[in-house]
Amino acid sequence: MPDLVLEIGTEEVPANAVVPALEQLRQLMEELLSVQRLSHGGVETLGTPRRLVACARDVATRQADAVVEIKGPPASVAFDAEGKPTRAADGFARRNQVDVGTLVIRDNYVYAEKREIGAPAVSVLARALPELFPALNFPKFMRWGEGLFRFSRPIRWILCLLGEEVVPFTVAEVTSGNVTMGHRVLGPGPHPVRTAADYFHVVRDAGVILSGQERREQIVQQGNTPSAEAGGHVIWDPSLLEEVTYVVEWPTAFLGRFSEEYLSLPRPVLVSVMKKHQRYFTLEGPDGRLLPRFLAVRNGGDFGLDQVREGNERVLAFRFNDAVFYDAEDRKTTLAEKRERLRRVVFLENVGSLYDKSVRLERLLATLCERLGRTADIPLARRAAALAKADLVSQMVIELPELQGIMGGEYARGDGEPAEVAEAIAEHYLPRAAGDPLPASFLGRLLSLADRLDTLAATFSLGLIPTGSFDPFGLRRHAAAVVAILAALPPLRQEDLLRLARRMLEEQGFAAIAARPVDQVVAELMGLLRSRLEAMLDEEGIRADVSAAVLAVGCNVVPEVLQRARFLQRQADSAPEVFNRVATVATRVRNIVRPTDASPPVGDLERLEHPTERDLAAAVQEREEIWRQMAARADWDCLWRSWDDLRPLIDQFFVDVLVMAEDPALRAARLSLLRALDDSFRSLADFSRVVVA
Repeated sequence: MPDLVLEIGTEEVPANAVVPALEQLRQLMEELLSVQRLSHGGVETLGTPRRLVACARDVATRQADAVVEIKGPPASVAFDAEGKPTRAADGFARRNQVDVGTLVIRDNYVYAEKREIGAPAVSVLARALPELFPALNFPKFMRWGEGLFRFSRPIRWILCLLGEEVVPFTVAEVTSGNVTMGHRVLGPGPHPVRTAADYFHVVRDAGVILSGQERREQIVQQGNTPSAEAGGHVIWDPSLLEEVTYVVEWPTAFLGRFSEEYLSLPRPVLVSVMKKHQRYFTLEGPDGRLLPRFLAVRNGGDFGLDQVREGNERVLAFRFNDAVFYDAEDRKTTLAEKRERLRRVVFLENVGSLYDKSVRLERLLATLCERLGRTADIPLARRAAALAKADLVSQMVIELPELQGIMGGEYARGDGEPAEVAEAIAEHYLPRAAGDPLPASFLGRLLSLADRLDTLAATFSLGLIPTGSFDPFGLRRHAAAVVAILAALPPLRQEDLLRLARRMLEEQGFAAIAARPVDQVVAELMGLLRSRLEAMLDEEGIRADVSAAVLAVGCNVVPEVLQRARFLQRQADSAPEVFNRVATVATRVRNIVRPTDASPPVGDLERLEHPTERDLAAAVQEREEIWRQMAARADWDCLWRSWDDLRPLIDQFFVDVLVMAEDPALRAARLSLLRALDDSFRSLADFSRVVVA
């Protein structure tokens, strides 16, 4: 059976959009072939910035036949009391071109079954494939010409072949055919393609490597050899390598040089200038220092490579000269002097300037140090907080925003600030994204935490709450960072921290935040932090039901939540039978006492009558204080064993005793006994949310 090849030729699609588009294209092609009843082998997608390609192997040349069911009138309408077809049945059969005797009854309705003969694959695909194009999603869309069609970039050609046959259709005024285009320089084209199988050879000969994986491997191979000869190695930044892979169709890597005098610039500046502005990789020597070399990747062959190298070196020198100027200008004033300029920089409308924020951060850090018993660190913490945002007005950070914090640390060291202060400033934007490390220093973690708490309190107090995909201030990312940092610090209550951050805003007298009550803001923020905590537990492999059970009884102290969740998941994995026994009995207790949560009855255990319930009451009274102590010191193993030891007596209690007795006093006593058990179980989790296998 023939292969199907679809090539969508475009202007250069941004590198970050190519891979997601290829994955979408693969899924859409598989769904399309399945829906159209076209059997096929594997579906593969390949792409470059100028083309998105889908190839389906061994596609049937004709649709499979199908039996189509058409729902008709109710059986009571289609047939009379004697079972004879009515005019309604005759009309339904006639409309669908079937004999009335072939109608079937199912679920009290009449159905007509028609056999649909499969159509030729080419005609089926010609109708279906145009619907695939608008189904592709991109970060940004363009319109071109006079049409309303949207795509990532203008479509310039479409190749679509099923074996030797062209699949004809038109999208955005471009008609499909059997012609492709090659590399803009190495083999522009047009290039006719005889069959789908020939397509891959044709584009290769035209200077296009379709496989992103192959292009990536070639870049690495071409870079490692000359860098080793130069006495160093390439620092393969994964995100940059991915970007470069998808901005070229035929990669050629080469080394370039720059003057050693630029090595006097801070390393982050050198790396950022080369990465952001030029898409260059840096080289490192055996001693871990940067070499005055760079690796660039050209989209094309090695013709005229010396001129290309010289041009790249010249442009990089201009960039570095700018960086030298910015650095020199920035060092003419200290961070403390730069801080005064923050008075003119708005943090958020209606909640003051960045200077106001730095004042709040000073007070927040001082309070956090007190609560953590680190009062000796307060002077350093206040200094770091005061200077943390000062680099935002530096020329270097204005030019290279990704260096915020990093340059603050560099300038703090240059100003003679204590090493702890400089390190905290440099780290306080960490983690910048999921997977990033946390700040390594204690002050860095505290400063990062305070910064994010202040941002969350300010935005939510103004009603700037993320909804759906709308999160312009990155508040979900800030919340995730808060949870991650709290997990690495000694126990702190989230709600207390949120109220503290809100109070700092109130004390600065911003009237705009008064419109949203403190309790409402804190509740909304607790919900956001809980959702991030759920995500953290999921990433750790905690079952969703276990996570829900743990969070249901409290999510205020992150380290304690993680400890409980990890313990419970460990029990579920290592001893599932015991886990199920404890969860079952705890769930039964919870289900009985839940209706009385709002107003728990206070019963006299002396009113208990049955020997089993008296034995259980004695056992609970004997263990109750011990259970509380175990929970307080998080000795979950001992508490778990104690529960399991008592489980047979609890099971027997439910066999021998009717909890909801008619006598109110007796009923209250029994509910009080179960409430004591429930309180102990809920010190770990709400087991009623656990799914018992």
